[in-house]
Amino acid sequence: VALVLGDRLVVSGVGQVRAVLLFGDGSHRQLLGGTHDFQAGAERERVDEAFGIIHGGLLHRAVDSLDDAQRILRARSAFDVLQLEAGGPADEKQIRTAYKKLALRVHPDKRKDAIDVEAYNKAFARLESAKEAAETMLSADAEACRELYKVLRADVHTREGAAEFFGVDKTPTTDTEQVTEEAEKACRWQIKRLEKLEGVPVAAAEFALAKAICHEAVETLRRPCSAEALPRQEALLRIGIPTSRAMGVRDMRLPSAVVRMEPESASWH
Repeated sequence: VALVLGDRLVVSGVGQVRAVLLFGDGSHRQLLGGTHDFQAGAERERVDEAFGIIHGGLLHRAVDSLDDAQRILRARSAFDVLQLEAGGPADEKQIRTAYKKLALRVHPDKRKDAIDVEAYNKAFARLESAKEAAETMLSADAEACRELYKVLRADVHTREGAAEFFGVDKTPTTDTEQVTEEAEKACRWQIKRLEKLEGVPVAAAEFALAKAICHEAVETLRRPCSAEALPRQEALLRIGIPTSRAMGVRDMRLPSAVVRMEPESASWH
């Protein structure tokens, strides 16, 4: 977007955008170069902290073909790190069994021949941390722990996934008032079932993420859609993008901000 305000030129954009002034003498000046390169520097660190996945030169929310170290480092929660069975942790024995199985695959002493040894060192450290966190959450309240597992594993960016999560109608519709009301009620009930873990320090990040997932499920069901358009819209969720700053791409921005929608501006006069 470019605006002329009096004798001042103001430009603003998001992501892969550049504004260059061309002068009559053939010279030029770059006025704006949008932040979008996620391959290195501070932006790479931010994407990593949001558990974004760089694969094939594109940025993804999820990718199946990751090695053990990268899968652990990009896992959003302790449960995802441990790859616990459906239903969540039944007892400490299940957590320790999952831990031992993965430890044999990512322990630095077992992967001295790995191309990225540092990644395996970090992955093993996170695996140990995930084991301790899962055990602490389970001992704090087993039922709330398993509810937390269910929320964190929910696919709330598809209409079917969000509807199944809340137990409401998944039928595509342009009139979403009723289903949104039902979803908001289910959202409040679901968050209340997690509250016993709210004060557990090691569960702070997972609890915050779970609340965000619940609210995002409501927003997915709030969006009007038709039966014809929905498959095309949701097919885009599986496609990576070449920038870490962009308009739209809600599934990449929420519940964790792998991509940011933050305009950058510059002016000249």
